[in-house]
Amino acid sequence: MEKTEQANVVNPVLDLIKKAKLQSINLGLLLVSLLSMFFAWFSLPNEFKELAKAFGSEDKVDTSVNIYETSGFSDVLITAMTLVAIGLTSYVIYSVYSNKKIAKKVSLGIIVITAGVGALNFLLGGFHVLSENKETIDVGMGFYIFALANLAILAVNGYKAYLNKDAVLSLAKEVKEEATEKIEEMTNKVEDATVVEEKIEEDSVESTEEKSEAKSE
Repeated sequence: MEKTEQANVVNPVLDLIKKAKLQSINLGLLLVSLLSMFFAWFSLPNEFKELAKAFGSEDKVDTSVNIYETSGFSDVLITAMTLVAIGLTSYVIYSVYSNKKIAKKVSLGIIVITAGVGALNFLLGGFHVLSENKETIDVGMGFYIFALANLAILAVNGYKAYLNKDAVLSLAKEVKEEATEKIEEMTNKVEDATVVEEKIEEDSVESTEEKSEAKSE
């Protein structure tokens, strides 16, 4: 009886993972990336730890810190991008679970965005580590887990995008055309508003001149 109940729970989950294999992998890697930010990114070198131990204060001294304790902005940006990617990935998984169809360009767009998040996270995290003084601190395991997770995200989604490069290029072209149209539309509105403003100013100047001429007469 218990085995049957467990099978009823496990089988739908396995089926969902099979149907949304890429997104399930993405979700797992994104969660690992997010959790690794709470692990030790930096720690004191061994000589400092030994010194603290010699004075019997090893337990009282915090010898390691995570990115949230050392970064001013990159941690917020990385967290925000990761949460956006998690939200988009969860949306795809939920759509698969509820048998909702997703447009191919939407699915590819999410894959490209996820790959971009992996790349940007790796670059921001790496830059943050490189900006620290290596003579006084050691890089902790948290960063290495973070870096590997985001490289995997970039590799998996980048490869998927490469397999569908024609569709991705077509999608990029559509986005570019839509952006160009919106920019042109906004530019035209600004130009129209400028013309109207200039016309109002001209009318105001003409009205002032007419009043001045009337007074002089």
